[in-house]
Amino acid sequence: MRRHPLGIDAALSGEVVDDQRCFVQMKTLLGGRRMVDRRAGEALPRIC
Repeated sequence: MRRHPLGIDAALSGEVVDDQRCFVQMKTLLGGRRMVDRRAGEALPRIC
């Protein structure tokens, strides 16, 4: 992506790993993990 002019400032925002429970988690600044709740009425979890 960074090779394209519009992707010069592209950055890694996460990783996809196999999870049998299909939960979205985020890593905290202290190194812990936290579940990301789904928004009411939305099909996808909130990631930003």
